[in-house]
Amino acid sequence: MDAQQTLSEFLRAPPVKTAAHLLFERLPDRLFSVLASPNRYRYWGLLFTLYEKRFGPEAPLPPSAGFLSREIIHDIEIELQYQDTWEDDEGNSPDTPLGIRAVGVFNQIVSTEWIYLEKRGYERRVLMRPIVSQFLDLLVQFAEKPPVFVAGKILSIYANLQLIIEGAADAPTLMEAAAQSRGLLEHIRNTGTNVRDLMASLGPETSTKDYVQRFFNDYIEQVFIGDYRELRTKNHPLARRGAILEMVTRIHATEPYRNKLLDSYRAKSGAVTDERALRLFERDIQRLRDLAKIDEYLDRLDTEVRTANRRALAALNYRMRTARSDRRCHRQRPGQPACRQSFRRRGIDVRGQDCGAEAFH
Repeated sequence: MDAQQTLSEFLRAPPVKTAAHLLFERLPDRLFSVLASPNRYRYWGLLFTLYEKRFGPEAPLPPSAGFLSREIIHDIEIELQYQDTWEDDEGNSPDTPLGIRAVGVFNQIVSTEWIYLEKRGYERRVLMRPIVSQFLDLLVQFAEKPPVFVAGKILSIYANLQLIIEGAADAPTLMEAAAQSRGLLEHIRNTGTNVRDLMASLGPETSTKDYVQRFFNDYIEQVFIGDYRELRTKNHPLARRGAILEMVTRIHATEPYRNKLLDSYRAKSGAVTDERALRLFERDIQRLRDLAKIDEYLDRLDTEVRTANRRALAALNYRMRTARSDRRCHRQRPGQPACRQSFRRRGIDVRGQDCGAEAFH
């Protein structure tokens, strides 16, 4: 193949589009407008209700022709009965009859293309485009995201690579393993930031009861990493990371594996050129090799957790000492030194005053 032929093939190949170009090619432009409006919480509640009841994967199989528009409007009307008062940003005041408000909200959801109408005879049918349904499913998963269990991710990556080694799988399996590796590392890396955010949200105004509940119930294992305590144990699947990295090296360096996967990338990933197929293959191999960084990320997370533990224990100890001091001040005159210090911590000026018990409430 000479240079002129290679250049001709390159010019004929369509340009590679990135996420920066593809998002609004796949999603309607106005889709986000209702989620940026003054009523965004209420719109999200309505969309979630329609997702659960009509369009989500756990909803009953929808009619192939779509739902009657009056059925969806009725769903919206029921949801509106249980919502707070809406801001007047669609021309309907809170005094507008419920049925008219439901129609207005329905029209707004249609105009922003969360759903669309299709006329069938004399009826208007309501459907949701598959790409919008997939996006709504992603939003629900993001909102409800449970803690990640590292064991499950590692076992899945290991099993997928084993299938490739055995010749029972090709490019889609490698792509899935690489995506899981990347997502796992990103989650562990972000968990340290999440811990700092959690601690920052536990300010002085948080009651001691809420502080204890949020710190110990909303902490690492409930929110971020479900098997955090077992990560360093000998029997945890994370111990297989060495075997995973060995398989990745073998797949990358062994010509039969490499050639089979490159052929599969060309056939199944939309890679129209050898160069594009090779770039995707190398990208996924690198994402799997990045698992070697997992210990570094976990060490950093351990540091964040230890720091958070110290801060939480210090804060709880201070609150307990303050509570004991305040109880003593109930039995003392506010002018005494220990009592004055306790009052000052609470922002109360007791100079020249004879404060009673009401100062504590």
